Amino acid sequence: TELAQKFSVCSWVRKLVSGSSNLWLSYGASSGIRDEFRMSDTGGYNYMFGSGNPIESSYTSRTSVGSWHHVCITWQYATRERLLYVNGEQIDSYTTPSGRRLAVGGCLLLGNDQYPACTVDTSTSEVFGGELYKLNFYSEVLNSTAIQLLSEDRCADTEVEFDSIRVIKWEEVLDETRSGNVQSIDAGCTSLKLIAVMEQDLQQARQNINELKEENNELKIEIEEASIRINTTSTQLETTQLR
Repeated sequence: TELAQKFSVCSWVRKLVSGSSNLWLSYGASSGIRDEFRMSDTGGYNYMFGSGNPIESSYTSRTSVGSWHHVCITWQYATRERLLYVNGEQIDSYTTPSGRRLAVGGCLLLGNDQYPACTVDTSTSEVFGGELYKLNFYSEVLNSTAIQLLSEDRCADTEVEFDSIRVIKWEEVLDETRSGNVQSIDAGCTSLKLIAVMEQDLQQARQNINELKEENNELKIEIEEASIRINTTSTQLETTQLR
């Protein structure tokens, strides 16, 4: 019920096939309509309460097959305003009908449409072919600064900074029931983060060595040897990162 009057949903999306109405997210409720809101990978069916603006050109010009992009939707009952952001930039606004709240008790479906609500559409024309990462729902309307921050680095755990309002978490989504050709794969982030942390450690080690040099010249030879070992390790890490 906390999402009935305002919410934000953000996700990293990577489409791998082209399509006209491939839906990566839909929410439907029997007390409302089959698609209370939904998102496609072309921008053509980014509807809320059954309608929306046709924004294919502005959406697809910012996305491409095989590349990751960050998408956020925000909405609130008080202003009736639904905003759409792609890669941290607001590209669309839509005014929803007066007095309309989000129907509760429905079903969230990833990768396809619902027809009727809470039933997977048997048609294959709207099946999403691609990858989703870090899809999270928030119980507040995120401002443009927060959305920009979330869109800057796919591998950063920026979403945890909003844990107090993160009500549906990607970690929980991964544990939900699946059907069809759906699988979990490596997000390709762990090794990069590990390298980044190790390089920070190396920088700290170099700083410590410089401080020791200033404090005690008698340790100069041993310190210089340690510095050479660290530089060698750094070269190996940088080579790994380039690979």
